[in-house]
Amino acid sequence: MAHPAGTVPENKEVYNYAHIQEDQNAIKFGSFRPAFVGKPPNYYPNTLGTYLKAAAGIIFVLLVAFGIFCALLVPSLQNSRDTAWVFSGVFALYILIILIVVFIGGRERVKKEKELIEKKIREQQKK
Repeated sequence: MAHPAGTVPENKEVYNYAHIQEDQNAIKFGSFRPAFVGKPPNYYPNTLGTYLKAAAGIIFVLLVAFGIFCALLVPSLQNSRDTAWVFSGVFALYILIILIVVFIGGRERVKKEKELIEKKIREQQKK
């Protein structure tokens, strides 16, 4: 609402009201400033259940790996060369299983994303 020097606004009442509003809306020094932060759409924070599921999965994987290690440790004390081949095979199988699971999960995610995108497009076309 600032006017160049030497000019007078046409309606002084509106001009004065605008300056009063600017003064009222100005944040004074030391005043309370609330910090409201919006949440992005489709934001779901982690809950205790999420952490428990993750911990259970990690513990399960560690127990399986420890079981395989213990099962192969006893024979390795008697014949180390054959055990090295078995360890290598089990490790390769483990990596292969993980890759397959990740591939299947990724494929399902892509399908779900495509369905959601198509649903969103249909909703926007209806508007």
